[in-house]
Amino acid sequence: MKVYVVNLARDVERMASVKRQLDALGVPFERVDAVDGSAMSADELRRAYSPFRWWCAKGWRASRAEVGCAFSHNAIYKAMLEEGVDVACILEDDVELGGGFKAALDFVARRLVAKRIQVAMLSNHGDVPHDRLGGCIAEEDGFELLKGTYAMCTDGYCLTQAAAQALLEQNMPVMVPCDSWERWAKKGKIDLYHVWPPVVRQQRARFGSMTSAERKQVKDMTFFRKILFKLSRAA
Repeated sequence: MKVYVVNLARDVERMASVKRQLDALGVPFERVDAVDGSAMSADELRRAYSPFRWWCAKGWRASRAEVGCAFSHNAIYKAMLEEGVDVACILEDDVELGGGFKAALDFVARRLVAKRIQVAMLSNHGDVPHDRLGGCIAEEDGFELLKGTYAMCTDGYCLTQAAAQALLEQNMPVMVPCDSWERWAKKGKIDLYHVWPPVVRQQRARFGSMTSAERKQVKDMTFFRKILFKLSRAA
């Protein structure tokens, strides 16, 4: 399985950290230069994402970091299609990998099918309890592949070529954060799974979270805005 690592050129320490881990596990990877949302011009931002659709979907203004992150992941999806990659793993550069990471990749590679719209989360950023997932569809070598509809991270996941195509169709121009897995799963746009136990986690204590730090959620909505927001979330 091809492994991509998303990294901003200035984040040298992050890249060094994930490289050490992957090298130690004997996992080859390709570094992908992330899009720096803070460096995008106003014109680039206008072409990159839809502010109105984002607000309707999420209820807050997109930060430049969120747009840059979504654009970076979209660039990998495009690369998968151009290179004919059947199944890929995408890692962000602030991850901590478990010792079973390589075995988990092999497990997922045997289960995902390139022509099916499948995404498998390798992390458990939201601490999703086992009983919230939709049952085990495969079990091997100490891992389970669990059906799910909930996830809130992009620090480590695998996806098929068909899923890459579907996600590009859903989020170009960008209208929601790239971790909107629950939205796409509930709308039937992707089949979402979780690898259990998780083998990836974000090193927040060490590196923080750039997207969360820049997010400016709309808290003081007018009554009319609240109604629109609730309707958009229910749609």
